[in-house]
Amino acid sequence: MTGCQIDSDPKSELENIKERGVLRVGTLNNQLSYYIGPDGPTGLDYELARQFADELGVRLEMKPAYRQASFSLHCKRAKSILSLRA
Repeated sequence: MTGCQIDSDPKSELENIKERGVLRVGTLNNQLSYYIGPDGPTGLDYELARQFADELGVRLEMKPAYRQASFSLHCKRAKSILSLRA
């Protein structure tokens, strides 16, 4: 008998991030959330994500959007992006 094997112990998204070694974070590119300043990336979302990635021991990959509409669409398409906006 053949069929689809169901993973009896599916990995959590956190486990997938650790295994991948990358935390991908979607946010809006603006002066409060995330922007490239004179000293490099900065902003509240960036600082929170950076600290979280450091805590997990993974690399941080920011995925900025420049408009709310494009941000929402981007997050719907990308399963493995942590969204810092509702």
